[in-house]
Amino acid sequence: IITSVMEAIAFGLEFDRVMLMVSDSGETTLQGKMALGESFGIDPTRFSRAILDESHDAHPDSNAFTIRSVEMYGDPVFEDGWPFLAIPIGQNANPIGVIYADILQSSSKSKDGLNERTQLAANVLADLLDQALLING
Repeated sequence: IITSVMEAIAFGLEFDRVMLMVSDSGETTLQGKMALGESFGIDPTRFSRAILDESHDAHPDSNAFTIRSVEMYGDPVFEDGWPFLAIPIGQNANPIGVIYADILQSSSKSKDGLNERTQLAANVLADLLDQALLING
């Protein structure tokens, strides 16, 4: 299900890069597991970021995980990627990670930002991920 959502983001919503980040057991870091699309310039399995509290509101991946909401604002995780999107995997269920996606700034798509259709689709995908976690535990 998570891979299907990543594919929907990459191919349906036309994001250049999509990365799955899963939290460690202590919920202190998000660890990269896999990526789709263009290269992030690193092996996703070697990528790790600290999960910060809500006071660090410029970190969309941390906020998506801790606040359990779709994030589209703040500082991008990768400097060359904007606009971006961070979707929690588990909003009402216990969160297990985040799907982070961005558009390369060199792309003509980056100048448009995220339109309303993309923002609505991101929220629907977050709800579907949440339902899948609730149903499948």
